[in-house]
Amino acid sequence: MSEDITTRFVLQPDVVFTPVQDLPMAAREQLGADEGDYALSRTMSRAPVRVLDRDSAELLQRFRSPTRIVDAIVSYSRDHRADAEATLEEAFPMLQRLIDNQVLVVATSDASTSAQSGLKVGDLFEGSLVLATVQVLEDTEVHLVRTEDGVHAALKLFNAPEGACSLQQMRGEEAILRHLDGSVAPRVLVAGDRAGVAYLLLEWRPGVSAEVAAAEARRAGRESRQALLNICCSIANAYARLHAVGVVHGDVHPRNILVDGDGAVTIIDFGYAVMPASVEPRTARASRGGIAFFLEPEYAQALRAGEPSPPATALGEQYAVAALLYLLVTGSHYVDFSLEPDQLLGQIAEEQPLPFAKRNTRPWPQLEHLLLKCLSKRPEDRLPDLSVVAERLGAIRDAVPVPAVGPRGDMAPAPQLLDGVLRRVGFEGPLVSQGLPQPPTSSLNYGAAGIAYALYRLAGVRDDPVLLALADVWVSRAQAHMDDDDGCFSDELDITPDTVGRSSLFHSGAGVEAVSAVVAHARGDVAACKVAVSAFLQRSHSPSRGLDLTLGRCSSLLGCCILLETLVTADAAEHEEIRRFGIARPKRSELR
Repeated sequence: MSEDITTRFVLQPDVVFTPVQDLPMAAREQLGADEGDYALSRTMSRAPVRVLDRDSAELLQRFRSPTRIVDAIVSYSRDHRADAEATLEEAFPMLQRLIDNQVLVVATSDASTSAQSGLKVGDLFEGSLVLATVQVLEDTEVHLVRTEDGVHAALKLFNAPEGACSLQQMRGEEAILRHLDGSVAPRVLVAGDRAGVAYLLLEWRPGVSAEVAAAEARRAGRESRQALLNICCSIANAYARLHAVGVVHGDVHPRNILVDGDGAVTIIDFGYAVMPASVEPRTARASRGGIAFFLEPEYAQALRAGEPSPPATALGEQYAVAALLYLLVTGSHYVDFSLEPDQLLGQIAEEQPLPFAKRNTRPWPQLEHLLLKCLSKRPEDRLPDLSVVAERLGAIRDAVPVPAVGPRGDMAPAPQLLDGVLRRVGFEGPLVSQGLPQPPTSSLNYGAAGIAYALYRLAGVRDDPVLLALADVWVSRAQAHMDDDDGCFSDELDITPDTVGRSSLFHSGAGVEAVSAVVAHARGDVAACKVAVSAFLQRSHSPSRGLDLTLGRCSSLLGCCILLETLVTADAAEHEEIRRFGIARPKRSELR
């Protein structure tokens, strides 16, 4: 630690502390955490989750605002009646690791805001209007935009610390995408550099992540195997086509694969991609990265031995694709991975895939044998290339009996109705510009907040940032007018403060704030989410209609449950604030 004792440190703004007891059992087992521990994660970083004991988490919370280490130690020791010197000695290695990994940063440094986007919804960037922020990480951010021609596009910004490095990274990805020319990846519309920020404007490809598509297929009942194999074949064929033109993606994971309504696959994010046969350095070489669960054994072995990372190869990517297909078919990874880095690398290098039966999946000998071959620990034991994998997957799919279709209700009107509603509330529809014609115009039950919540839920199901951006527009409208006379009440419908109270989740500003919180959480806006949660709790203290489920205290408790279930990555203090409200006995003045 090179800084002196006067240096003030602060936690990165996207740091989240989650009580381990709030995590699913499978996640707890992966973390190897004890009761009372906390999981430290960052919403805008690729860094792995870290496990901290309760005392370490409490100490780190003191760095939410700029604080000297000595002040944090003294304050913590005083509150816990502990010896400050002993506390510092015990905490120092942990603090050093977090400083080295830029979780804890010097308060005046640029690093403390490195994961914050400079673009907001409604901003213009080179003539394109920002509609939604899809993802913000330390080195890149992606936004959905509408160009001057009215076309939806993906704007990818490269935020490398050094401008030259940022431009070089962008030029490498641009060259590979132009080489692919839209065959299995988005086309490049514009590439440039604005004020030192390199960017790509890419063709917008619709679709949901491979994980979402596979989850829907697994729920398809008798048709699930056919549906899953269709997805697997499409993914294998896409990677086979990629390799056939000399490109290795280098970053296989479910969110880098989009599946559209017709089952067509698009591969995205070519930041780690290479063209091994290229004579140009910018495309022939790239740093290694990606999600650890999909790394190949030869890479894991090199990392364990402290050797240089081997380049991405087609045979290594075959292993990664097979690991992905196993996950899509079963819903679980091919081994029970530890989240401790050294153990995880050892599992990749040595452990054999578990049979489907161990994953609560009906045995599937043909597919399991194929994946086992592709997941061989030695590259030479795998299949020659992914075109062979795709061919064999196709043969397995063709051998699956197509279930007889029994009588079923005609569902055609349902999507037609949904499409009609989306057109009316959409960006180009009449209601966004004109507003709702009749009161209540803002409430969850009747107004804009209800529209926002429906769009938020649909955005989650479809993995669609356009719908999430639309939800944000509608909840912002609801917040702007919720305190108007007709915002949450209507004399004509007999929905008045006397009949429904002022704290109902469904008929007051409390419900609007609850929707604002979940939409902000989905957008990754931590600050806006905190403000909305506090506003929800404050409004929920207003007089209510007794304990009624929709009008009274119970509706507020329902709102608390929705927030606790949704805000799984919120910090401990926020969870505790919601819980305290939920278990507190309401004051007599709050019940009528």
